[in-house]
Amino acid sequence: EESGVPGAESRDPSSPSAGADPRRDTPTGAVFCADPALGSDAAAASLPEGFAGQLSFRGADSLGYDETVSALQRLGMLVSWAQAQQARVAARLEVLFARDIADASGREEPALALSLAAAEASAVLNIPHMTAMQLISESSRLCADAPETIARLSEGKIAIQHARII
Repeated sequence: EESGVPGAESRDPSSPSAGADPRRDTPTGAVFCADPALGSDAAAASLPEGFAGQLSFRGADSLGYDETVSALQRLGMLVSWAQAQQARVAARLEVLFARDIADASGREEPALALSLAAAEASAVLNIPHMTAMQLISESSRLCADAPETIARLSEGKIAIQHARII
């Protein structure tokens, strides 16, 4: 199964060893779950719409040099991929607010749509409002004006810092 995450291997979440380090009785790594209240089997069955699979990391303390460099590279690619997805979703949030405002008032109010999208992003991401305004604005420009750049970011070929410059 293709995960869409660069460098990620798929794993059967129903496997008894999924997420466990076979060399240790206690896990030393990290497992990301969209809802930490759910167990691993329940998490796979009830991820939010648009999400699939499980991502785990066995822990840096057990890696050798080559594995460490490879893990660092893959984590960088994962971060770039996640930032591209966040940009797409943040831009979509602004589009949805703009649509709702236009439907309700009969006119376009781009500044209001940006502000409302930033307020929502600020609340859900636990970031300051002005930081959220920058995120929404930057994301909208990236998605609308630079589709090749966001594609390269999503592939893990560039970092968000490069995308901002391009």
